[in-house]
Amino acid sequence: MHTHFRSMFSKFTITCILFFSFLTVNGQTNKKSYWDNIPNAVGWINDFENIFSEKEEQFLDSLVAAYEVETSVEIYVITIPEFATDRNRFNDLVSEIGKKWGVGKRELDNGILIAISKENRALNVNFGTGFTGHLTEAGVTEINRTILIPNFQNGDFFMGTLEGIQEIIKILNQIIQEDKAKIKE
Repeated sequence: MHTHFRSMFSKFTITCILFFSFLTVNGQTNKKSYWDNIPNAVGWINDFENIFSEKEEQFLDSLVAAYEVETSVEIYVITIPEFATDRNRFNDLVSEIGKKWGVGKRELDNGILIAISKENRALNVNFGTGFTGHLTEAGVTEINRTILIPNFQNGDFFMGTLEGIQEIIKILNQIIQEDKAKIKE
């Protein structure tokens, strides 16, 4: 009977090791395959984590689309599922997505990519060099700290994203007005 117990224990141990090895390898494979097969943009708002309702997504998309027509500035939003990457490599993945999608007009480098992962509790706002001297890291950090993060912490991803985009548009419109005033001088 003692030998039977050891045999069952050994089979159980081997089964657990194989199962957890599968989970680990499977998780790494999913992350690696996501990096190798970054999805194409489906519009300005790319909710791969399903944190927005269809109506919210359409509203955000129409806001960003109208601003792009008015100014040529491209603002993309992507929500990234937890399985795509771990929190430590989130910013690297966002950079890869921005490169693949070609965020911003090539000659102007005037794109903004807002990346959100609810499950990883991660946020990144990237902007092109076309905004250098106007839209700064400090300004984006302030938007994150005062608008996006507080709303996200309250579970309101739509309102946080909406107000974040509106604040970015407000800052960019001020820059456009200042540039127009300089031209008239």
